Amino acid sequence: MRDVLVVGGGPAGSTVARELASEGHDVVQVEEHDEIGHPVQCGGLLTPHLMDKLPFDVEPIVHTELRKARIYAPDGTLLHLEADELKSVASDRAAVDRKLATLAREAGAEQRLGTKVTGARYTAEGVEASYRTPEDEGTIEARAIVGADGAQSRVGKWFDLFEPRQYISLHGAEMTGLEGLDPEGVEMWLGEERAPGFFTYIVPTGEDRGKVEAGVWNAPQPAKHYYERMFDDPLSAPHLDGAEEQFTISATIPFGPAEETVRDRVALVGDAAGQAKPTTGGGIYTGICCAEMLADELGEALAEDDLSEERLEAYHQAWSSSIGRELRIMMTLRHAFLQLDDEDLDDIWDRLTQPEVTRILNEHGDIDYVSKLAFRLIKAEPGLIRYAPAVLKGFASNLTLDHVPTE
Repeated sequence: MRDVLVVGGGPAGSTVARELASEGHDVVQVEEHDEIGHPVQCGGLLTPHLMDKLPFDVEPIVHTELRKARIYAPDGTLLHLEADELKSVASDRAAVDRKLATLAREAGAEQRLGTKVTGARYTAEGVEASYRTPEDEGTIEARAIVGADGAQSRVGKWFDLFEPRQYISLHGAEMTGLEGLDPEGVEMWLGEERAPGFFTYIVPTGEDRGKVEAGVWNAPQPAKHYYERMFDDPLSAPHLDGAEEQFTISATIPFGPAEETVRDRVALVGDAAGQAKPTTGGGIYTGICCAEMLADELGEALAEDDLSEERLEAYHQAWSSSIGRELRIMMTLRHAFLQLDDEDLDDIWDRLTQPEVTRILNEHGDIDYVSKLAFRLIKAEPGLIRYAPAVLKGFASNLTLDHVPTE
């Protein structure tokens, strides 16, 4: 019997596998795809917080350093941000996954690619998971199982941890032949016609290369429809004339941290636990932070031979009271955003383009931690208070008073 079965080969799964294996635990990690990092499922932005967290040198996989953003309101009003310090980098996302998986393997974790887990159940001494490969099928017995298997977590469903969620759908492509892009700047467009509930964007990854994507929520058409409309949009089309797709990108991202992430001998992490950021959809940094917390608590629980839900609850409390707190604030802001129509966004953009407000955005903008920025903006532009009812409604839905951030 193995100590831990980790289902999923993404950053969160590989982090748990590496940390536990390095402590001497017998870990097997399975990934249903034949290659780690494919298919590519996100834009590959790495923030300074994430780069500090990654256990390898990121420089070889960095495409571009990003300090600027050009964000367009529905009516075309431009919010131009330009910071002195680095805000993020565009990276080879597949390489991030591969490097983390390699480190897990080097730490002693066994990895099985092209292996799909088809079911899991409790046994008298642990858990048993059924798997299937193109060549055979079988079972793996382990003392504990970790579900790092994404937005539609099957591990969560098998052990009654899966919760109904809201999802952002993404579709796009890595493209060459892009025109008129600033290699240090992201381009973003908002509006109900462009991308209901989210936004369209281009992340430059080279002089004429970049990731072009559309994200939507509860839209009448699939994300691919809004991606294709970017080629006709007067604001985004000039960048895309003559561009060619190199490979497509698609993903389903859950937003909203899970209220339960453990059962006896079971824990969820990463997208499976709703640990992606509701404001941007990014989940590498938050997933890795939570994976480290899980490895700490699960490692101790294995040593104590106590894998009860009560013991593993320490992991849930650890991430929920730290990363989870920020995610709930982001969820509140996201709910507020969903209540705004295009006229509201146009008005907000008029206020955000005021020099003092733009200065605050440039100095304090941080896509990993947005809470303090939101309150600074309201102080700098009191007119934003007119949107307080939407924010307060979000707080009432997602937070208790203990979670309200203060300066």
